[in-house]
Amino acid sequence: FLLVTMAEAVGESLRPHLAQMFALLQALLADPASAAVCSFAVQALSALLGLVERKEEVALLRATLPGVMRVVERFLQAGEEAAAQRAMEFFDDLAEAEVRLPVADVEAQVTLFLRIAANEQLLAHTRCSALFFIQWVADCKPAVLRRSPALLERCVAVICGQIMVRALLSDGHGRGGGGDGDDDDNDDDDDDDDDDEWEPSLFAARVVDSLSSSLPSEKVCPLVLAVVRDCVTPAEAPRALTPPT
Repeated sequence: FLLVTMAEAVGESLRPHLAQMFALLQALLADPASAAVCSFAVQALSALLGLVERKEEVALLRATLPGVMRVVERFLQAGEEAAAQRAMEFFDDLAEAEVRLPVADVEAQVTLFLRIAANEQLLAHTRCSALFFIQWVADCKPAVLRRSPALLERCVAVICGQIMVRALLSDGHGRGGGGDGDDDDNDDDDDDDDDDEWEPSLFAARVVDSLSSSLPSEKVCPLVLAVVRDCVTPAEAPRALTPPT
């Protein structure tokens, strides 16, 4: 907690000590005894991102990224999704900091977030947070996907096949059940609207839109059509192609 406070309050004064700070935080990220220590280490790293400018500082930061990803996975495996979501916000802060990272680093992050987005056992908010990061990559770092056809194929398979098509073929088109809803109270309608705000299939559709806008259509469309063909039987095709109401 003290490191977080110092980084937020007097970050620039810590610049001469960045090497020691990053080394310490890297060690704290691997603390097997305290999840709280790991969480505060991630927060401290976020607070230090504004100081990362030179090549050697980027190298220091890069050394901590695998540790942050392991912290996210550790929280998810422990069922601590609120803590995992806070740790995932580090990557949003990293994106806003516009630190130039090698393609391999971004690929590793996308791979992690795809696993999170595809996990139906997780909360919708957690999965949507993962999809939000993938959308940022599609919008701002499309070269990462352009240079890695296998990663792009995996993105489309997860986003279209495991999230969008499955939601469209489920009861209520993935929005939480069927029924005519004529007898629902207004309060229930308001709750449904709140749920829709964090509906993975909606976020997935935005990712597909970003992929289609940022990458050549000949790279995206065949992958999408292939996923739909593999996921949908002829009898289900009309339903899958009908937008939810």
